[in-house]
Parts: sequence; structure tokens; C-alpha cells
Amino acid sequence: MIGLVLVVGRQIYSGSLSIMGILYSLLSLLSITIGTIMQKHVRLNLPMNVSIQCTVSFIVFSAFSLLFGSLTVHWTGMFIIALLFMALGVTVTASLLLYYMIGTGKLTNTTSVFYCVPPVTAILDFLIFKHKLSIIIFIGMVLIIIGMILINRRVATNKIDNQMKKSGMQILNCFT
Repeated sequence: MIGLVLVVGRQIYSGSLSIMGILYSLLSLLSITIGTIMQKHVRLNLPMNVSIQCTVSFIVFSAFSLLFGSLTVHWTGMFIIALLFMALGVTVTASLLLYYMIGTGKLTNTTSVFYCVPPVTAILDFLIFKHKLSIIIFIGMVLIIIGMILINRRVATNKIDNQMKKSGMQILNCFT
């Protein structure tokens, strides 16, 4: 958690975060949490599930766009590339991966993916927009990576211990 604060702390302490941005982030976190809990009870195949969610999202956000904005789009090559990347790369692929991990019970892996977002965003910010990576952000990224390694190692060790206990019980049951 300290690494996460170090990576995003620049925006927190510089005063560049707005109250609305914080509220939207909290609403997003709440929505993801509720959606993750609800997703455990859905019995649809993944492609159908993602298709339904994308269709409903399209309808809802199109309605919001009509109410609060316009549907004017300036179709450029860069816009089309960005649209395809966001629609196929981020939305569909990430959703399928997320729901697969939730469905298989790999919640630690799912959490690890979310903790990867700030460091990856900082690296992309550096590579694409040429923003500087401060030593504080770099230390934060290292702490996040160390934390993820430790957590995933602990989970793997616990799984091995549980498997060994089960195997040991099975062996003992053979002798009784």
C-alpha cells in the first residue's frame, strides 16, 4: 500500500486532484467491488457475459451523452486506432481476463493486476508523454512489485502446504 501511495502521491499532494475526481474514483471502486461479488454468482459463459455488459454500457452511456453532451465525433485515423484499442484491447480483453480470474477463484491474482495499474500507467506516462519518473515514484513501483511477489509467494506456499496436507492425509488413510 505504501508503494501505491508513493506512485499516486504526486497528484494527491500537489493539489491537482479534484473532489469530483476523488468521488468518481470511490464510486468506481465501489462499483468494481459490487460487480466482482455479483460476478461470482453469474452462470453465463464469458463471451456472452461481456457482450451483455458492453451492450448495456453502450446504451446507458449513449443516453447520458444525449442528455449531457453531443454525439459528434471527429473520425480521424488516430481516433479509430484509439477506439479499437480501448474497445477490443482494454474493454473486451481485460474484462474476459478479469472474469476468468474471478471465476477460477484466483482473487489474489486479480488484486495483483489492479495493483499493477499505477506503475504501468507511470511507465507509459514516461514513455509516451515524456513525463519524468521521480525517485519517489520509482521507489513506489519497486515496493508494489515487492509486495506483489511476497503476496503471491505466500499464496503459492499456502497452496503447496494444503496440497501436502491433503496428500499426507490420503496416505495415512491408506494405512487405516
